Amino acid sequence: MLLQLSQNVSLTNHTNPLNLAHPTVSLTKASSAATLHDETAAVPLQATTRPRQASSAATSHNETVAGHNFLPGLLQASRRTSVLQLRRGAAVGWIVFDAFLVVFIAGILACCIVSFSNVVWGNQQQQPKAAAVLGASRPKDAKKPGTSQSLMATAVPPPVMCPELILINSEARFRVEMKDLVDEATDYFPVLSPSGTTHFEAKIEHGRSLFLYSPGQHTHRIMVQSPGPIDIQMMNILDGQGRWFGKVEVMPNGEGLLMSHKNKPSVIIRVQDIATYSMVAEPIVGGGKIATLSLSKSDQTGDCLRCQVKNGIDPVLFLGVFLALIALKPSMLELGMAGTTRSTTRSVS
Repeated sequence: MLLQLSQNVSLTNHTNPLNLAHPTVSLTKASSAATLHDETAAVPLQATTRPRQASSAATSHNETVAGHNFLPGLLQASRRTSVLQLRRGAAVGWIVFDAFLVVFIAGILACCIVSFSNVVWGNQQQQPKAAAVLGASRPKDAKKPGTSQSLMATAVPPPVMCPELILINSEARFRVEMKDLVDEATDYFPVLSPSGTTHFEAKIEHGRSLFLYSPGQHTHRIMVQSPGPIDIQMMNILDGQGRWFGKVEVMPNGEGLLMSHKNKPSVIIRVQDIATYSMVAEPIVGGGKIATLSLSKSDQTGDCLRCQVKNGIDPVLFLGVFLALIALKPSMLELGMAGTTRSTTRSVS
């Protein structure tokens, strides 16, 4: 057997004695075969990798397509948001405008209310003056005159309208011709001193108002006015500026006529005799006679009224009231007659 193996080897070496490289070639071929086997085995990996790349490309394409589709939607949503914002802005603007309009209207209403309140308050303040000018009755809140005893609590001293005309050391005396006072055709007549000097000029207007002026002056010192209705037995007293100063009204129970200064009782005028127009003014506080009026008859000079006012007392106030009672409201003399027999008086106005 050893001999046969040796022969085979010899035969092989004899057959291809020069092909020494065959083992290398065989090895190279074997390596190439192995490489080819590896490449063949790698083909499935590439085959599996390509679907993934294809899937990635498809996903990228879809994302691109989705991106292209997203932009119009985003623009449309942005437009809708802008429209909503504009609508909200417009709504807010209208709300602000409505609020401003409400505030403006409220301000106008407040101004109107304040103005109306001021007008009403001013009318209330000017009610006495308006009542005198328009001939209205006494204010509603004015209390009805009571007895002399009940008036003591609220009585005030005799009021003063013209302090510059008050005589300190002597009484004031005046004289008025009766024919001038009762003559309806005479609007103006003088108020004289006992010696015949003109102290004042009197004016009767429409049978309802009596004025006293200083000589040569156009502004009256006092105005006494009778309300329009005949049954209202009171008269209003106004000062030189036309402001309401007080009033004269009939007291109950025949106690006389009450003179009030701004709704506060001050003086009681007692009518003693209608035939002679005899009257006496007495203050509620203090008592005593502060002014008198009487008729003096004379065949030579004619009948005349004589008025006397105590020193320290306003002569214009009591002279004006005495003359107005005779010229404007003679009916008040009868109603205010105190403690004597009433007689019929002739109408003078």
